[in-house]
Amino acid sequence: MSERLAFDGPVPSSRAGEGVLDLIRVQARLRAPDGCPWDREQTHRTLARHLLEEVDELRAAIDEDPDQVEAELGDVLLAAVAVARLRGLDAESALRRATATFATRAERTFALAVERGLDPERLDEDELLALYREAKDDA
Repeated sequence: MSERLAFDGPVPSSRAGEGVLDLIRVQARLRAPDGCPWDREQTHRTLARHLLEEVDELRAAIDEDPDQVEAELGDVLLAAVAVARLRGLDAESALRRATATFATRAERTFALAVERGLDPERLDEDELLALYREAKDDA
């Protein structure tokens, strides 16, 4: 992996990403036998509905209320971790896998640009997305 997308280095987070782990711990506690009855009653269908509602609220905040974006993003993350817990998935592993996949595709996108004599920094959004889709298809 190139220096551009290396995983080491400073983390632009107030707690170096520990908040995600805190969220996973809270979700585990809520779904425990002696946890929250409402959380234990959730199904794949209800959690999917909640996740979509939270995504809609995040989209609205992005468009209309920038001061609410952080709160709505937190709600989306909470809902996504709840889905992972219910499905028996490790949210940390899913995030690591998604990060690695994205980094690989981004590296391939830049490599495709360079192979074609293009400057990745000068590509417009359509050109960049076309290369990204090609990198995704190559995987």
